[in-house]
Amino acid sequence: MNIRLVLLVLLSICCTCVQAEEVAVAQPKHHELSFKADRVDEYVYQTKQSTKQTINNDKLVINSEIAWVFSLRCKSSNEQNATLLLTIQAIKASVKGPAFEHSIASDDPESSRDTPVIGHLLILNGKSLTLTYDYQTQRLSKLSGATEIHKAFEKIYKPHPITEEPDPRMAGIRAQYSNEALLRLWSEIIRPAGTGTDEISLPAPLNLTLKRKWASNDKAETYAYLYKPTEGQTGPTIQLNPGSNPIEAKLQRLQGSGQIRVVDGTLLEATGSNSATMSMRALTQSINQTLEVNWQLLRTKAYEGD
Repeated sequence: MNIRLVLLVLLSICCTCVQAEEVAVAQPKHHELSFKADRVDEYVYQTKQSTKQTINNDKLVINSEIAWVFSLRCKSSNEQNATLLLTIQAIKASVKGPAFEHSIASDDPESSRDTPVIGHLLILNGKSLTLTYDYQTQRLSKLSGATEIHKAFEKIYKPHPITEEPDPRMAGIRAQYSNEALLRLWSEIIRPAGTGTDEISLPAPLNLTLKRKWASNDKAETYAYLYKPTEGQTGPTIQLNPGSNPIEAKLQRLQGSGQIRVVDGTLLEATGSNSATMSMRALTQSINQTLEVNWQLLRTKAYEGD
């Protein structure tokens, strides 16, 4: 099994699970976020991913970790919304498979953008995004800053020196780091909790609507959801590796749980886990895969800006 295909499978499902949740009900007052002008909150956001594949009689395991340190500065706030400046301050990542192991850290001078699989993440260090948080909907409603990220990648992935054709990797980068894609991602990181039962709308390629149930404990609001095809039904099909050798993956199970802690309008901590089970066929190989993702968001510091 080609390692690039394995990572494509992992990233496809992971991004779908993380980016696609949308709360369909209004948030009660005690769950709402609020931001004070000139205040800066610093956070650490960490994800741990493990993909386990059975290919015929062989087993393959790939583990990866990514940690982002970022600051969230409130530039202005009124009754309608808040304008926030999000800046990536540090990045650390690692990936390990049966025959390889790579790691990077933005504070390590030995780390290279040429590191396979994860080296490109170093390009994001120091980049900023401008966010708009809507108080009425209690959601991020707008994001800008993707253009500067694209320019940074273009310095690395340059057009062909003779034909001047753009590097084919740039099309994927512009899609992955578009304002719309980044808004979906950060809307699930910077958000309040829900209440009762709401819906999770997962767009293409899954095109699923799931029910998510919220509950309370002494410290936080918790949630859980589960998808499993009923007897006689098949799960949605995900097209991977488009081209001459397309691959179809069928989702067999998708579930997640987590909790969010908000105190006095401030997001202090959030944790969660997602897992997906799927089956696929690549050429003559039958493959079963399980993906597990655990993530944590923790506020580490708060202060008044300059």
